[in-house]
Amino acid sequence: RWDAVKTELAKIVAACKGKTVKVIIETCYLTKEEIVKICELCVALKVRYIKTSTGYGTGGATVEIVDLMQNAIEKAPRDYDPALFPCQVKASGGIDTYAQAKALAENGAYLIGTSNAREIAETIVSDPEAVKVADIEEKTDEPAEELIVEVAAEEPAEEKKKKEKKA
Repeated sequence: RWDAVKTELAKIVAACKGKTVKVIIETCYLTKEEIVKICELCVALKVRYIKTSTGYGTGGATVEIVDLMQNAIEKAPRDYDPALFPCQVKASGGIDTYAQAKALAENGAYLIGTSNAREIAETIVSDPEAVKVADIEEKTDEPAEELIVEVAAEEPAEEKKKKEKKA
C-alpha cells in the first residue's frame, strides 16, 4: 500500500516540474504511524508543504499532530540538503483564534490556513503584545510580513459565499 502512495506522489511531484508541491492529508482519519509515514514519503520526494487538513474532515490541526508531523519531517532520512528543499507543515482546519494559531506555530507549523484570518489579524493589530515580530522571525526565519500576509491571504468564508452566489 505504501508503495502505491509513494508511486502516486512521485508522479504528482514529477508532473509539477520543480514547482512547489503541497500535499494535503486528513490527519483526523489517520493513525499517528500513518501520519509519520506520509511525512517521510513527502520528505523523500521533496514535497514543500504538508497540510494537516482540508478543513472538511471531522477534525483539524492540533498542537499534538503538528508536533508529530514536524518531528517526523526533521527525523526523516533524506539524500539532499534540507536547506535546499525544506519540507514544512501547514496547519489548517479548525483554527479560529490567534491563540490557536500561535500555539500551532510554536509547535512547528510554518504556515497557518484559516477562514478566520480577519479575526486573527485584528487581534494582532489591536493588541501589540499579541505578537512580537522577533518571535515570528526567530521561529520561521522569514520576515513577519510574509507570515501575516500568508495568514491574511485566506478569504473569509462569508466573502466566498457571496461571490459564489453572484456567479
